[in-house]
This record gives sequence, C-alpha cells and structure tokens, in this order.
Amino acid sequence: MGARRTTAVVGALPIGTRTDFLHGSVTRLSTAVRRDSRRVRQGSSAAPVPVASCVTVNAPQVVHSTGAELTWPAYTDPSTATGDDIVEYQVHRSVFQSFTPSSQTLVSPVANDRTAFTDSTATPTPADSADSFGNVFYYMVAVKTKDGQIIPAPTQIVRLPKAGRTTMVLQGIGTDTTLASAQPTSGHDQLSDSDINRTWLSVGNNSSTYGKTRSLLKFPLSGIPASSRVLEAQLDLWGFTTTTGTDGAVYEVHGLTKDFDETAATWNNTTATTPWTTAGGDMDAAVADTVGTVTNDPARQSWYLTSLAQNWVTNPASNKGLALRLQDESAAGPQERTVFLSSEAEEAQLRPQLVVT
Repeated sequence: MGARRTTAVVGALPIGTRTDFLHGSVTRLSTAVRRDSRRVRQGSSAAPVPVASCVTVNAPQVVHSTGAELTWPAYTDPSTATGDDIVEYQVHRSVFQSFTPSSQTLVSPVANDRTAFTDSTATPTPADSADSFGNVFYYMVAVKTKDGQIIPAPTQIVRLPKAGRTTMVLQGIGTDTTLASAQPTSGHDQLSDSDINRTWLSVGNNSSTYGKTRSLLKFPLSGIPASSRVLEAQLDLWGFTTTTGTDGAVYEVHGLTKDFDETAATWNNTTATTPWTTAGGDMDAAVADTVGTVTNDPARQSWYLTSLAQNWVTNPASNKGLALRLQDESAAGPQERTVFLSSEAEEAQLRPQLVVT
C-alpha cells in the first residue's frame, strides 16, 4: 500500500496492456481486415464488401476459465444485393492477434438473429499453475454471407482466469460524482472547464474553484452470487492531469456508509434533501487501499479493494459505493489535485472500472 500502481487486471490482463495494446492494434487490425477481406474473396466475382460491414466484438464483461461471454452489434447489410445477406455469425478464437478466420480457428457458428455467445471450449489453466493468470486468446466474430464469403473483423484480446474462476469487468455502468468543499451546495456530476462541462472526477485540495474535492463511485455487483469468494478486486481510474503544488500526496479509498444520488449529491448532502452526517461524505474510517506518487503523466491508477468487494458481494445492502480522497487534505499537507475521467467519458475504454475475480 502507498506505492504507485498504474496497471490492473481486465479479463486477467494488465490494464495498460489492454488499453494501449488494443487501441494500438485497432489501426493495424483494420489494415489486416482489409487485407484478409481481399484474400478471402480472391477469385470471387462478387463486389468487395466494405470493411464497415464487419462486426466488432465488444470487450467482454464476464470471462470464465473456459472462455468469455461475448456480445457484438448486429451485422449491417451494406447493399441491396442478396449475395452479401448474412447467413450466420461465426465465433473464432486464436492465440494470434491478427488471423484469417478458418475451420482451424472456428469455435462455433451462431444464428444470424443472435448477437451473443458464451465460449466454454477453452482448456482451463490449472488452478495450481505457477502462472498468475490463464491463457491469452483473441476473439473475432466473422460474418458468413449468402455468396459463401467470410467477412473477418478486428479481434478482441481476452485473458482467461485460472480453472474454477470467473472475472467480471464492470466498466461504464457505475455511477460517480465529485464533492467540492468550496461549492458545498452544488452538485458536480460534471466539472466546468472554461465554461464547458466535462465528464471528469476530481480528487485533491489545491483548487481555487472547488477547494477540497473527493470522488464518489459505485458499481453494481448484483450479477455476482452472494456465496462467491472474491479473490481480487481492483478499482481502475484513468488520471489524465495532475497539478502538484507540493509533493507527497496520497490517494486513499474508503467504503461509503451512506448511499448517494449521482446528480444531486453535494459536499453537504447525499441527495437533494438528505444531508450527510459529516459534510464531505459518510465513509468508513478504515482505508481500503492507497496510491501515492501520482505524476502529471496520463496513466491508469489502481486500488485493491478485495475485502471491500467481498463484503459488498456477501451483503449487497452494504454496497453504498466508495470515496476517493487525499489522505491529508489540510493546508499544511501536500498540495495536489488529480482529474480522472468519469463513467460518462467519451472514450469507453478509459472509464472507471471495477474488475472482480
């Protein structure tokens, strides 16, 4: 605790790897898709299908030791011709990032009126393996058309947990807001920057506009059975700017003891009409985890919340959310403020997330 951490697990893969690697791969994969589309269609008299007609599998929220629960948008027919009408989807899996879909990579065909599939065919990594995590795979959802062509698509990287385990990725489905001591009766689901409302969260003590700021976040865990054992839970936030007056700030997470209204919570109130018992948010005295030495370099910051998440899973009513604040918010303490992207941020991959295994 206290050391700076800028990676976390998503589908049991380091966050920085997933985000940077995946984003960096999209351009390369788009090129590969165009190249593979031409290769798959060689010798065909049909007109080339635009790359835009492919479907891109969504980042999975649930990953089992035997495979991921996959979803994707429906295929969009690019023309009025019948040859490019969809016959079926095909789920493919490979250990290679860029590959041409074939019988060797095919996991299963999927009916053309379905856009979801759960893979249960991967061989689990033994629970007692020396490896920290399970196997890495790349999933693709290809489209088979009436003219017999297979339309490839970008791949989605997934790392499976070890045998008997399931990883749930909660991203973009939580609620969050900022409390500001200098504006104690105003809600800050968004923060103003040059008179423009931004989907940001703020934590710090050196803002001339907002004063001391704390971020509140809550993630729904109802999809996890109450009898589950939580092996690891990580909170990941994308910090994109840090203003430091004096070094030494430590960012700590506390469990909230009173729920909050994302759009109405203020420094003084938890809802439009209900005050906090203590201004600035009612929270456990115990610190769940800390992160220190945050620089101005954009990066993921990660906190381990395993015990807190276990309590939320076992006792769902106890899940009031969490508060992120500086350890020392006084004027005599380190002066610093970090702005994080919120759950409404335009870049979905960089929104706050809780990853529970």
